[in-house]
Amino acid sequence: MSIARLFAVFAVVVASMTSAPSFAQDANCSVFYAGQYIEVGSVCVTIDEDTAYLDYILENGWTMSEAHAWIGEDLADMPQNKKGNPKVGHFPYSESGLNNLTQYSVAVPISQLPVNLDTFCEAEIFVAAHAVVQKAGGSASTGKGKKSSGGGTESAWAGETEFTSRGGSWAAYFSFTNDLCQPTEIIVPEGCYNTFASGYGQERFGMISNTAFTPVGVTDLDTAWISEYRNNSFTMGLLFDNNGLGSLAGFTFYRDNGTNRTVSIDANGKYVYSANVYYGPVSEFQNTNPLEWGYHADNTSSNNILDIVLPTVTDPTFGIAVHAVVCESGGNQ
Repeated sequence: MSIARLFAVFAVVVASMTSAPSFAQDANCSVFYAGQYIEVGSVCVTIDEDTAYLDYILENGWTMSEAHAWIGEDLADMPQNKKGNPKVGHFPYSESGLNNLTQYSVAVPISQLPVNLDTFCEAEIFVAAHAVVQKAGGSASTGKGKKSSGGGTESAWAGETEFTSRGGSWAAYFSFTNDLCQPTEIIVPEGCYNTFASGYGQERFGMISNTAFTPVGVTDLDTAWISEYRNNSFTMGLLFDNNGLGSLAGFTFYRDNGTNRTVSIDANGKYVYSANVYYGPVSEFQNTNPLEWGYHADNTSSNNILDIVLPTVTDPTFGIAVHAVVCESGGNQ
């Protein structure tokens, strides 16, 4: 389960542990309404690099026997009748015979969604999530000042925005801006290029190892490095091409003043546009897109040098990998 999905589902579970149900509603979750007004749970969407997950979570004694879902960037792509009401029988993700489940998940490869893959990570995503739900009597909060017995079989929709205001159906949807996935490639502006720091030849300054790997999400370089150092201050070369060990673009300075630790990236007077740093045990380093390494900074000043402040660690040795986008002009140029 992705980190984003884990936290979204966790929020709903925690809410259900209170004495009175409190249903989660954040950027990618929505309250699930049965019979238009009865709050019966939540529906959450989470996204990783390859897959969109739709999680139905029912609470307070409610269960589901059917589920239908559609996800996309344009509501016009959703199966619907001439009045704009959804045709759930034609939804691409449908399941019947769920046998009174309280939780149900749909995993959809992003490649199968009606979306523009080039802009998906910043797009507004629309979600139509429907289910047939039931409860054996009792009472439930409508959340909208309406009275309900809270029992029997009902049709349920996630969200509060109705598809049409022309009457005949209260079917609803919700939407959110997709900031849950990282782009698969580092975005490099025109006149800029990728660089990576290497500790090659730094053994006398406390370097233990300097290991090359093929970076992910970088199109113009096929070599990067993770270096292991003893806790000290040191300098690494900043390299920008694949000829041997690479051509020197500048330097990365790691400084420890006893209070904080700072990585300063200086590209010999050129403008450091952005940087990403991995800082931790070498054994825990994962070769992912540098945007996922843990520490990121954009240069929002006119200063060509970019600093990233790192936390203090107690381990006497640590690994460090540094990626930077360097531009020929910008800042003080």
